[in-house]
Amino acid sequence: AMRAGAEERARKEAAKAKAAAETKAKEQAKARAEFKAREDAKVEKLRQAAAKKEAEAARETERKSKRAQKAAAKVEAKVEAKAEAKAEVSVEERVEERAEESDVADDVGGDRMSSTREAAAAEAAAAA
Repeated sequence: AMRAGAEERARKEAAKAKAAAETKAKEQAKARAEFKAREDAKVEKLRQAAAKKEAEAARETERKSKRAQKAAAKVEAKVEAKAEAKAEVSVEERVEERAEESDVADDVGGDRMSSTREAAAAEAAAAA
């Protein structure tokens, strides 16, 4: 009887120990799952922050690129304007030079040279 009682007690203690081990294993598994979930959330948060920074950097690059293009266009427009102004000045100078030449010729040759002045002006304008 004593032996049967001892075996019964041993069985109950073994069952208790087994139940405690299972409970402990469940709690550890739950704790691991919660930890992993927290870590995943941190990683996701960092990933989103990185993506946001990257997007902002891309927008900034785009803005700088557009700004640079506008500046380049302005410079180009100024250069073209200067070139056109120079061309107009040089056309005017050529017309004046030819007119002066033909004025000298007019003094020498009379009216037949005034048509030369008009032809010189037309030629210079056409050259521009």
